[in-house]
Amino acid sequence: MALIQSSGGTGTSGGGGGSYDWAYESFEITVSASPPVTYVSLPLNFEPVGIYSAMVWSEGQFLHPAEYVIEDIGAGPTIRLLFPIDPTMGANGTSWLVSIQYPYIP
Repeated sequence: MALIQSSGGTGTSGGGGGSYDWAYESFEITVSASPPVTYVSLPLNFEPVGIYSAMVWSEGQFLHPAEYVIEDIGAGPTIRLLFPIDPTMGANGTSWLVSIQYPYIP
């Protein structure tokens, strides 16, 4: 099983959609075991309004909602990618970048 190390940051700005605020989170995933990684679940700081309101990028490529799941299985909201990744194939050769921007209710 691969071990995932992730680091991320969050920023918020005033919404433009009534009572919504926006969050932007980015994660850098590295692997300490043999790739590809078949299960990546990344913690989110806020609960997204809905899966179709989120914008998700993997290595700079915009993802379709069928390529990820936003779920809460008891430990808070997470985003789980539905495809294997290999951080050695990322742009810098050592990590894989995932970003998500989404509205949430403050």
